Amino acid sequence: MAEDAKAAAPMEWPHTVKLERPVEFAGDTISSLTFQRGKLKFLRGMTLERTPTVDEAVLIASRLCGQPVQVIEELEGKDAGEAVAVALAFFARCLGTTEST
Repeated sequence: MAEDAKAAAPMEWPHTVKLERPVEFAGDTISSLTFQRGKLKFLRGMTLERTPTVDEAVLIASRLCGQPVQVIEELEGKDAGEAVAVALAFFARCLGTTEST
């Protein structure tokens, strides 16, 4: 029940995701990702008339948190799901299909 309330609550910005499985990249251990609210420029090169592809969702997540695409590609399970959810929520906000939180 608490998870349902958390899922329904608006996302706060910046939004930090603590990784269950940290990622090693370029000699660093990345244990969390902090996503900013986002700007339209993060969607450059993408078509807005459809749902983003997985590659586009990874790119959007990368742009929102300022980490290289390679870091996002290494996420597993729940961590990957949360990063993609943030990216898709931003995409939906740009289309005006969700509340502007």
